[in-house]
Amino acid sequence: MCNLKKYSKVTITMVLTLIILCFAQFCSFAVTYTNYPEAVTCTPHGDLKTSVGFAWYTDTEVTDSVVQLRVAGDSSEFGTNPNLNFTGTCETVSHGALSYNVHKVVATGLNPGTKYEYRVGAPGYWSDAQESLNGVGYFETAPDHETEFTFINLGDINGGSVSSMQAFGNALRRAINLFPTSKFIMQNGDTATNMEDKDKKEQEWKWFFQYSQPYLMNTIWVGTIGNHDVSPDDTNYNQHFNYKSAGDYGTYFSFDYSNVHFINIDTNRHSQEQIDWAIYDVVRNGKRWNIAFFHAPLYSNGSHGNDTSTRRRWQEPLCDILGIDLIFTGHDHVYNRCYYLKDGLPVSDDTNKEDKEGIVTDPIGTLCVLPNCAATKFYTPDTSKNSDYIKISAQPNKSTYAGVTVSGDKLVCKVYYYDETKPNDEDKDVLLDQFGIIKTKQPPKPPENVKIDYDFVANIATITWEDTNTEFVRDYVIYDENNKYKVNWTHFMGGTEVKSYTITGITQDNYKDYSFVVKAVGERAFSDAARPAVVKKMNVNNVRLIDEHTGKVLVKGQIPVSSDFAQNQVVLLLRKKNAPVISKDEIAYIAQTTISRDGSYVFKFPFHGDINEYELMIRLGEELKNDTITKAVVDYRWIDAGIQIFKINDNQLSGEIHINNYYDVEGLTYTICLAFYDENNKLIGVSMKENVQNIGAGITTDDLRADIPSGAVKAAAMIWSNYTQMIPLGNRDDMIFDFLH
Repeated sequence: MCNLKKYSKVTITMVLTLIILCFAQFCSFAVTYTNYPEAVTCTPHGDLKTSVGFAWYTDTEVTDSVVQLRVAGDSSEFGTNPNLNFTGTCETVSHGALSYNVHKVVATGLNPGTKYEYRVGAPGYWSDAQESLNGVGYFETAPDHETEFTFINLGDINGGSVSSMQAFGNALRRAINLFPTSKFIMQNGDTATNMEDKDKKEQEWKWFFQYSQPYLMNTIWVGTIGNHDVSPDDTNYNQHFNYKSAGDYGTYFSFDYSNVHFINIDTNRHSQEQIDWAIYDVVRNGKRWNIAFFHAPLYSNGSHGNDTSTRRRWQEPLCDILGIDLIFTGHDHVYNRCYYLKDGLPVSDDTNKEDKEGIVTDPIGTLCVLPNCAATKFYTPDTSKNSDYIKISAQPNKSTYAGVTVSGDKLVCKVYYYDETKPNDEDKDVLLDQFGIIKTKQPPKPPENVKIDYDFVANIATITWEDTNTEFVRDYVIYDENNKYKVNWTHFMGGTEVKSYTITGITQDNYKDYSFVVKAVGERAFSDAARPAVVKKMNVNNVRLIDEHTGKVLVKGQIPVSSDFAQNQVVLLLRKKNAPVISKDEIAYIAQTTISRDGSYVFKFPFHGDINEYELMIRLGEELKNDTITKAVVDYRWIDAGIQIFKINDNQLSGEIHINNYYDVEGLTYTICLAFYDENNKLIGVSMKENVQNIGAGITTDDLRADIPSGAVKAAAMIWSNYTQMIPLGNRDDMIFDFLH
């Protein structure tokens, strides 16, 4: 037996400590999960106004995945509102000796701007059970209107040890204390460190949640994937979160909050598909502010400062094409704030003048910020790297965190680090940097008089537009808001001189799938969407009309005046396609007219049936002259448009409108006009309802109300295609009402 008396108490204590540490190190990677939810996260999943995603882990015994919500302040028990109970998926994950279940649930149909309390788990194993360490969580959906808000941004964690995860948990706590009204937490990648062993990496995640879970339960987490998060594969990272990814890997997505569009990019994969998605995503969104966040920086003076891969692929689309306002990154554990970037170059302070708080009004270029490390791993800045691009460089060797507040046209960011050596707690948060942006310039107006002309013989569509913008416009962009023409397709015109574009591959079978949009591109913003009106004109040999219903056909043509046929007769035939001979049984319509002195001719006729089964032929004597056709138009009319007016009382009318839209054309709007006359037929009042929306093949509305002017004895109702053109729909004689006296 060993005689311990000869050893001092200090020595014995040290030996025991070493034994405990070695045992802890040996056992630290023996990760286990209980039946109660662990590693709980709440994340954006699509539209943050109405939906969020949840993810958590349990032992393999629990296979149910349930989330129960209640509005904050509601005293009712969880589960009593069936509309706030949600179920999801359960996946068993195994690697090495480790097995656990990954649970994911999406809560949908939520109310915007509402704070919810939640619990996750399964019957008997809820996160708010006494045996669980998590309790009740809460989150708040995004508002449906513009409002001031704050979010927190954090750099890398690289939590390869208990101490680093402890430091991050403390930084998270300090950040939330500094910015208590923050709506979500944004983190720029590299949560874990291990790049080879899944079991060891999962242990690091265990530590992450051990020290961060109390704060994560009470906010929305928004992370981006880092290079350390990828290896050995993405699944370990993706299993911890439930984002609605735009890509195959679950690692890039976007969401909105108030007047800000946030876009997350996976810089581990520089695919053209992701670049196309990012451009399409921002172009079609149209928010006042655009903020991007991703892992690898464009420029830095840290250890990875010479890596240009992200810069080469993303600087032009983000900074120049899209005009992103602010970019947050990670990867290098230093603090860097770049000069604003434009056309691949830094913009001088003489152009972008900062006030005493670092705020620039209407800056030129995109601002990039690298907020150091949020835990304990720090790099030493090398000021020789990218010195022309980096405006501010710092390394306090302390956990760093930033708070960003967006209020209307103003954005302010304050960056702090935690200094535990300060004697007073209120002094431990030290301001490292602050900056901001004010936007006074409004987006350009959308293009005007936008039209689309389909040619179903050539299988093309030509979009044309006009522009009366007085604000700066640098380009125009076209895209399909249905995302059906080509996946994530956008086309920038490359300037403003040309105001037309021809789109190929448009057929009569697929044209309804598309919804093309034109926007004007300003210095830092896009205009509202301009949707083209359809020009039903086809310069064709074979008329292929848009639908199967009755229409009035207009055919115009032009024969050269020098032609022998000038002032002679021209014959129009509408016959079955591919008919071997012209016979009376194959003819759907026939007519003859005289060619005018200028060589022009016109046919107008009604047609009943499917005109797509027929071909149009113009004959001059024995010669086929289809090439003389200059225009073939279907003149659509919506018949049986009508309105019924009811007298509510002596002072008010109510109306019920009915419009037969036989062609089921989507996106139509109408203008309803009520005109009031006195006994001398003098107009004494007008009530107008514009932009009445089309609903399917017919439209009915019962919310038309109008005040009756004093002295009115008669009302006339008019239904127009719109206020500008005032094309009548229906017979006005049937819409005069003289029951007012």
